[in-house]
Amino acid sequence: MILKQLAFAAAITASTVITLPAHAVVVAQWNFNSPIPDDDASTGWSLPSVGLGSTGLFGGPSSFWASAAGSSDPTHADDSAWFTRPYKTQGTGDKASGVAFNVSTAGLTSIVFSWDQWVGAAASKYVQLLYRTSDGAPFQEIPGALFSATLGGNTWYSRSVNLSNLPEVENTASLWLAIAPTYAPNSMAYEAASPDFAYGPYGVQAFDLVTITGQVPEPTPLALFLVGAGALGLLIRARGTAPRPGEARYRFRQRARDLVSSNVLHAGSCTVTSEAGSCIAAVTGNITAGCSDGACCVCAP
Repeated sequence: MILKQLAFAAAITASTVITLPAHAVVVAQWNFNSPIPDDDASTGWSLPSVGLGSTGLFGGPSSFWASAAGSSDPTHADDSAWFTRPYKTQGTGDKASGVAFNVSTAGLTSIVFSWDQWVGAAASKYVQLLYRTSDGAPFQEIPGALFSATLGGNTWYSRSVNLSNLPEVENTASLWLAIAPTYAPNSMAYEAASPDFAYGPYGVQAFDLVTITGQVPEPTPLALFLVGAGALGLLIRARGTAPRPGEARYRFRQRARDLVSSNVLHAGSCTVTSEAGSCIAAVTGNITAGCSDGACCVCAP
């Protein structure tokens, strides 16, 4: 019977490897559409349409809602985007103004940030993705996350960044990701998205379908072992030889004696306990035979 129980527990442990793979989850997504469709793109919603999170503006811009026609949002009848302006004047405030999104990534790895962005003709051609993991801390640049409006202005761009190279953004209670206009490379000035326009602070930057995802980590070998050990623990039973009349006898086989030396059969009682402190078998009364760790405990009721 014991062998059958052990085989069953081993099967539970083996199945754990199959049923607990790593998988992606949506931490938060903003489609900016009205929660109750009203057929009016000039009304919108700043709370996530999926998950939990918040948005913010920093450095000067304000926002309004307008049509997101052309973005990748599958909604068509009531599709709004988050439009923002004004930004910094020419030659001032590099990466000092923009939009920001805040989520918790607790328990998650492999964070990915994706979004659709409309870049107006006179808006900055270049934007930099920033991050911080502490409220109130300064934003830092994300390496390799400089984006350019390569097709010119008045165009939607779909963008995505895998943040796996930044372990500090994983498993954190407060992750801020920001998108900020920045100077053209190797210069001290903004460049307009369309070559036949001059940069202007009222050039619009708009956003739609902003999404942050993460991976629920695959169980480690140690975690799988502990799950299997827990399954085996369910099979622990009190057992012993048949008691003599007026006596009860039990034996407890420990899994980790060194962890429970202060919580196993002791003088003055005949209680068998596990390392977690839960009672496996107990008989109260006077001890009539030796009672020691892992041995039989004989009690008279």
